[in-house]
Amino acid sequence: MSAVIFPAELRAAAFDVAEAALRADLGNVSILKFLGGSDESEAVARWFTAIEAFVAVLPVGVFERLDLSSGRPVLQLVGGVRLEIDLYDLTARPHVDDAWRAAMRPGLAPLAIDAVAVALEPGRWGRAVDAAPSTGEFPVIEGIEPFGRWHRAVSAELAAAGDEVRARGWLIRAGQGYAPYPWYTDEVRARRAAAVFSLGGEGSARLFDEVCGGAR
Repeated sequence: MSAVIFPAELRAAAFDVAEAALRADLGNVSILKFLGGSDESEAVARWFTAIEAFVAVLPVGVFERLDLSSGRPVLQLVGGVRLEIDLYDLTARPHVDDAWRAAMRPGLAPLAIDAVAVALEPGRWGRAVDAAPSTGEFPVIEGIEPFGRWHRAVSAELAAAGDEVRARGWLIRAGQGYAPYPWYTDEVRARRAAAVFSLGGEGSARLFDEVCGGAR
């Protein structure tokens, strides 16, 4: 567990950066409409409750910092993994073939664990995931399927690729309570992430510590 409480100054700065990024994407809109809350104080509190809940379920040492230097709020994880916060979604964009997007929910933390493990110990991690026994822990993966609808803000590079990217999109159908489903540009990465996801939070964290504990 990586329980973190962000200081008030960082919360305020992150909110300002997120609001500026939203307006750059959508024009002169109010971020309160998207985050919920009757005023800025309540909106910031709701938003950081979600951020802190997600970070809290990551293995100890995986989360490094909340980075605002790019002009968008980013969860910086070990191994160079960067998860851009887009309201209540997370986008990883290491390169076109490995981009993915998912809701910022604690139950989806295995996807972040998978991304870090792939960055730190790709070979060992892949073999360990393939050999991991099914625990029967929720969630049950309903399947992987092609996805034809474009996701906003995955990256300008992906947008330029157009139809080719839409043909390469893959959804992880993760069962009730996880829609909108996680989305990957690469089928192999989607299948590996789904296998990690099926281990659940505790199972994926335990496997990560076994494989990558010494690599952090």
